[in-house]
Amino acid sequence: MSHYEAVRDSDGISPPGTPISEPDYPVSVIDTETLHEVLGIANHSAGPKSFVDNDMGVDSSVPRIDPKSRPPDLRWWRRLGYMGLGVLIAGTVCILISCSVLIFLWFGAARARVHQQRPQLWDSIIFREWSLSMVTICSATLRVALSFQAGVMAAAMAAIILETCGVRFCDTALLSLHRSSSSGPSAILPSVIRQCRSNRRSSIACCLALFMTFAIALVSTFTSTILLSDFTIYKISGLNTTRNIPMAFDNTAQSRDFKGISFWHSPPLAHWRYARAETGEPISSNDVIDTGDLYRATISFNESDDRASLEFYRGPAMVTNSRTASVGPTFKSFKIDYYSVSNLTSPELILRAEFQAYIDKIFDMKGDKYLPMTAECKLINDWDSGLSEWPLTMCRVIPQTSPYQKIYDFYPRLLVTSKDPLNKPLDRRDEDHDPLDDEKTYEEYLEDYLAPFAKLEAKKNGSWTKVVNGDGDEIFDATVCFTRQIPELVTILGQAVSSESDYGERADEVLPRRSHQAGDSYGLYRSTDVGDLHLFDYKNPTKYSAQEHEQGVRKGPSMSDRYVKAWAKATGRNMGFYSPVQHREDQEAKIQKRQTSAMKSVVFKGVKQVALEDRPKPTIQDPKDIIVKVKYTALCGSELHVFRGHQPSGTGFIMGHEFTGVVDEVGSAVTKLQPGDAIVSPFTVSCGECFFCKHGFSSRCDKSLLFGTVPLDGAQAEYVRIPYAESTVVKAPEEIDDLKLCLMADIFPTGCYAASNGLKDLSKEQVEDSVVVLIGCGPVGICALIAALEYKPKVILAVDGIESRLSLAKSLGAEPWNYLTQKDELEKRVKELSDGRGADVIIEVVGHSSALDMGFKLLRPWGIISSVGVHNGEIPWTGNQAYGKNLTIKMGRCPVRSIFEDSLKLLAKKQHLLDFMTATVMPLSDALEGYELFDSMKVQKVIFDADR
Repeated sequence: MSHYEAVRDSDGISPPGTPISEPDYPVSVIDTETLHEVLGIANHSAGPKSFVDNDMGVDSSVPRIDPKSRPPDLRWWRRLGYMGLGVLIAGTVCILISCSVLIFLWFGAARARVHQQRPQLWDSIIFREWSLSMVTICSATLRVALSFQAGVMAAAMAAIILETCGVRFCDTALLSLHRSSSSGPSAILPSVIRQCRSNRRSSIACCLALFMTFAIALVSTFTSTILLSDFTIYKISGLNTTRNIPMAFDNTAQSRDFKGISFWHSPPLAHWRYARAETGEPISSNDVIDTGDLYRATISFNESDDRASLEFYRGPAMVTNSRTASVGPTFKSFKIDYYSVSNLTSPELILRAEFQAYIDKIFDMKGDKYLPMTAECKLINDWDSGLSEWPLTMCRVIPQTSPYQKIYDFYPRLLVTSKDPLNKPLDRRDEDHDPLDDEKTYEEYLEDYLAPFAKLEAKKNGSWTKVVNGDGDEIFDATVCFTRQIPELVTILGQAVSSESDYGERADEVLPRRSHQAGDSYGLYRSTDVGDLHLFDYKNPTKYSAQEHEQGVRKGPSMSDRYVKAWAKATGRNMGFYSPVQHREDQEAKIQKRQTSAMKSVVFKGVKQVALEDRPKPTIQDPKDIIVKVKYTALCGSELHVFRGHQPSGTGFIMGHEFTGVVDEVGSAVTKLQPGDAIVSPFTVSCGECFFCKHGFSSRCDKSLLFGTVPLDGAQAEYVRIPYAESTVVKAPEEIDDLKLCLMADIFPTGCYAASNGLKDLSKEQVEDSVVVLIGCGPVGICALIAALEYKPKVILAVDGIESRLSLAKSLGAEPWNYLTQKDELEKRVKELSDGRGADVIIEVVGHSSALDMGFKLLRPWGIISSVGVHNGEIPWTGNQAYGKNLTIKMGRCPVRSIFEDSLKLLAKKQHLLDFMTATVMPLSDALEGYELFDSMKVQKVIFDADR
């Protein structure tokens, strides 16, 4: 933009007719450099486009001013003008600041969405509800600043075009107007485009600059509009606000209180979520159960949604060190008695005992190492023996000396587990009339009831003490638990979850649908309601020690589901509940595990005889072993050969070779598997290194062992040992249902193998013209049918003697034939379909000589028999007969591990057809009933749930 001013005695050009010799005559002149530039352009652009006449009479000899000698007050920033310079500088600053604020808000939101730490300033903006206002202000600032800068750019472009490029006469007024105004670039854009036709570089540059300015303005308008409308709401953890609410330990939860006898139930530590930290090492001894220091902090938020969305908290909280150490008591005296509460209720069965607990290993006491105690408590004598929960009593004890040492504020509790002889309730009796025995008084009845408990004897058994009567029957077990609690300052880190566990929600209903909050570092079955607890400032916890022993009781240490008050608001509420598993797993699991390492197992006792027994949990015997916690285990048809006595076998082993589960322990040489991995296993083990394994014949591995035999216990138990684990098991794929995955252990790969042996070597044309006869429509037969249908033969005739099986085969696409009632018709049908030749392929899955005989008679010459049934009888044809038919027979055990991957792909594709296989799921405790159902062919398949 040119700058105009009055000058005197200029060495430049004077207007025509003006004497240069008159110094006092003021003139208005154009900057000489600009004028010479214009004249130079005009001399090369003669014609109607030039606004300067070539005949102006300017003396070409007049000297030009060198641009370098321009006065300093006429430099570019002065020519731009203060207003234009201010708009450019201030506008740029505003744009940068606004963009920075928006980027800062976006960056914080991105971190918040993935639960990462955000800047404190971002939290302040969000939680003070300034974010929308700031985005609006920044958006408006961007619009205004860009509009002003666009106006300055338009005016500058107009000035440059007027002074350097030349314009049409019709555009002169428009460009002159915009030269002195601040309108947008769109107004002069048509004129600038016309100037580009002169092909001058400066015109094209001006045009591009205006286009860019226009584009920036358009984008900024669009962006600012999006910024004001495109918001998404996410829930994030907010800043802490404090409000005191009445929280307390409920120390009144007892069913009755009479004569100092307290029946202490065991509700969970809290229904609220809590965080956990494990520090130090537990005591390692066969005589002591110890969890080690186990700190728990209740999340200090009143609302359930706030606790569920917690990601970070630092401040005070209710914290307990839930460490539990248990030792077996040494009884000095004990007696089981009764106490009549009233005539309206049944008498209470109570235990009175004096005992000592050897506590040197727990407290490191310098003096007396035995802690003498007395206890009175109610015994449970009426419970459902079918439940997995223990009939456990937590007794209040009175220590005669204080066990408190250093930072541990321990308080003892006597845990008593009632045994079967006590599971006989004391009925409320009418003193005037005894409906059971008119000859006995009520007191005599009570004495008879207590007679088996008159002579009791205690025997130490590790961390428990067993009490037996004179007949050797176990009456109860007892252990002394030492627990403690201390408040702390905490830091809690975790991950937000959808919601907390409700009061009535069972743990097994909660766990499957929630992601783990703190990862798997604490075990596979850790609940979502647990976070990571980080303790700090742990210097002098003794100042928090209880003033008396009763305040040191951890109310809610271990066992579950009783109708009592739980940890709740101080008003309390009576409720019945299933406590979430994490509230009791640390103590209860260790106490139960150490009391007995037995597991439920289905043991073969002889022909038609199996028994549910307690067997020791298997252990690692070889570095390549793993121990698997069984999830589901199925009953296979081949096991019926042993069960029915068709296949000679030893006795005393655990049954079962079809199973899935989770790795519980691994041997030292196992590197590809780790505890917590879900696996499925073939029914035999394979070394993976021998000739047979390397050539795809894993069923005949040099080190092959069959699960559920004398050499190797099976999986119809809670745990199973798997030798050569890395070359045997396969990690469970997520796309296949857990129940149907059991089929991969044996029957589904075996069915695939049977179909493949009969059809894979035939050409496509041969298969499409083949008549296939499937003999046996049990579980393996149905799997073979599904696999054979994938080859698309001409027809498959399914043969069986049970109508329900034939109906199922028909629904899948086969022709059903009952060999018991349609044997002659079956032979005619085969001849009819094959032009009198006979069946092309026979698939036999029964495992009986009669089935082989039927198949051989139906087969055409040069036909194929594929047999996967387990045979113990004679082959029903002679060598001469086989020679006469040019017989091809493929027979034997399926190499499941070698064909596992291919079978798994087909199962993933066809698993929806196998729902009938998983229709009967029973608890492992009902295994005897399951064998009866399967043996009588009332169900297609039986799957046992090993957790029940």
